[in-house]
Amino acid sequence: MHSFAPALIIAAMATLSSAAPVGLPSTSLTVSVPVPLPTNLPSVPLPTGTTLPVSEGEAKSAIGAVHARHVITAINSIQSDVSDVRVRTATPSLAVIFDTISTEIQPYTEQLTYLVPSNSTITEITSIIGSIKAPIVAAIPQLQALAGQEASIILASVDAVAGDAGLTVSQVAGIVGGHVDLVLSAAGNVLNVTSAEGGDIVADVKGVLTDLGYILTSLVGATVPLVDGLSASLTSVVTPVDSVMSDLDLIDLAILLDLSI
Repeated sequence: MHSFAPALIIAAMATLSSAAPVGLPSTSLTVSVPVPLPTNLPSVPLPTGTTLPVSEGEAKSAIGAVHARHVITAINSIQSDVSDVRVRTATPSLAVIFDTISTEIQPYTEQLTYLVPSNSTITEITSIIGSIKAPIVAAIPQLQALAGQEASIILASVDAVAGDAGLTVSQVAGIVGGHVDLVLSAAGNVLNVTSAEGGDIVADVKGVLTDLGYILTSLVGATVPLVDGLSASLTSVVTPVDSVMSDLDLIDLAILLDLSI
């Protein structure tokens, strides 16, 4: 009996060796391995003018910081200006104080200036004089508050702006003396009108006008110490009403104004 196994094996191997090779699919395998970075690397200075790339968010943040610094600077400047304004508002100048007095009393001094016997009752006169006294009384503590202030505040004009030189002594004398003249000229007319009528009204009116004169004296007394040389400068301005001072016996006012009555 013959064995065919060796022959079959040899034939099969010959067939395999002559067959075309079988291709396998190509694959690629990537393996990520974390590598820790050192934390103690030395800092390396960059050459002058070197610019590092930054993200948009970092750039906006940096720009915002710069803008914030400018805004803070502007706010501080505004706050400083506001503080200055508050000081000026809380401490009005001499000219501003007298301008307010003038605005408030002028309608009433005009009434006294044009007073006639038909409307010269003691009640009417007392009411008008009360309206003149009130703004003057209110101004006295404002003037007293100016004591010790800088000349730039005391002598600032009504429409003062930064850098103005301020009022001169003669200008202040014109302002203060003008108010003294305004009040006493009106008072003089009341004296003339009521004296022509005679009777008890003369004494009553004189008492009311004398009280007004005392308040006017306090106003001048609070003003004169604020400006060197003001008293001497006032003398020539108020001379036209020295006879009214004499009639009302306003000796203290005359002394303040360097007048003899």
